[in-house]
Amino acid sequence: YEKRLIDGVRSLGAVVRLHICGDTRGILAGMGRLGCGIIDLDYLTPVSEARGKMGPAQVLLGNIDPVSVLRNGTEEQIYQAIEQCHNQAGSNFIVGAGCEVVRDSPPENLRVLRDYAFSH
Repeated sequence: YEKRLIDGVRSLGAVVRLHICGDTRGILAGMGRLGCGIIDLDYLTPVSEARGKMGPAQVLLGNIDPVSVLRNGTEEQIYQAIEQCHNQAGSNFIVGAGCEVVRDSPPENLRVLRDYAFSH
């Protein structure tokens, strides 16, 4: 069903971004075969495993822990987490939270995401 839905959306000229909450290690290869432009990884799924299962061409987004790192972490901890994800993903990577950004996340913490993206 998902493949038909994704193919239909793509036929309209849209880029499909897929996010499935939780640890998706068991279905990563299948997610990679769906034809999505972007796979948005939950923070519970290691970027390195997703890259290994989906290959270098798949665009990956994520997967900074939205609570313990993005909301509660220091700017340095956030930068290090982003850098780790980027190193594991290689190219075809979009900086982002590994689920929804928590409402009371400090703006300065979100700026770390922005600044990293603009500088890389």
